[in-house]
Amino acid sequence: MNLKAYVAEFIGAFALLFCGVGAMAAGADGLAVAFAHGLAIAVMIGAFGAVSGGHFNPAVSFAVFIRKKLEAKDMLLYWVFQFGGAVAAVYTLKQLYPDAAMVTCAFGLPQTATELAAEMQPVHRFVAEMVGTFFLASVVIGSAVYKGGTQAPGLHIGLTITASAIAIGAVSGSSINPARWLGSAAWAGRFEEAWVYLGGPLAGALLAGLISVYVVHKDEATAA
Repeated sequence: MNLKAYVAEFIGAFALLFCGVGAMAAGADGLAVAFAHGLAIAVMIGAFGAVSGGHFNPAVSFAVFIRKKLEAKDMLLYWVFQFGGAVAAVYTLKQLYPDAAMVTCAFGLPQTATELAAEMQPVHRFVAEMVGTFFLASVVIGSAVYKGGTQAPGLHIGLTITASAIAIGAVSGSSINPARWLGSAAWAGRFEEAWVYLGGPLAGALLAGLISVYVVHKDEATAA
């Protein structure tokens, strides 16, 4: 049991929600919220990337599993700790911010991030989440998993999250992370679009993983 990796994933997911939803509760604008999410992941990868791989996202863990760089058991335990960290983060914010602030931002629920997002159809949000996660998972694999990756994966991954938030934040809230959505949904008590915010990111991650294995990174050995 790789407890240190699981704890690292808990802390990273906690930081993502604490910073991202915290920015929303503070009334930050969309650009500031985008950077809050991206910077949180960038610094957490710097802190824990060497310990757990710095996923902090069940969809990313799924893509790495498809890439055959993560065992199924570890992936499932990563999910447990990622979801746990996300739920704990929003609970902590509930203790710090007035109830009115948390209710106003719907506990950070992505589909209520903007007026436009609330007006979009679920299928639009699904596609946005799938595409955004595809980009994110592709960057994670290419920069941090593939043997020819970059020397600064945290920077590239954090900027991808920020860019996605700027591009599709108005459509879906740019969760691109099932734990990011569930951490908010658990306290908002709203699960009606679970298929969007769980299925969309997993579909994007699956596509990224398969393209990596069979097309762009197929030259690399796939032993875990």
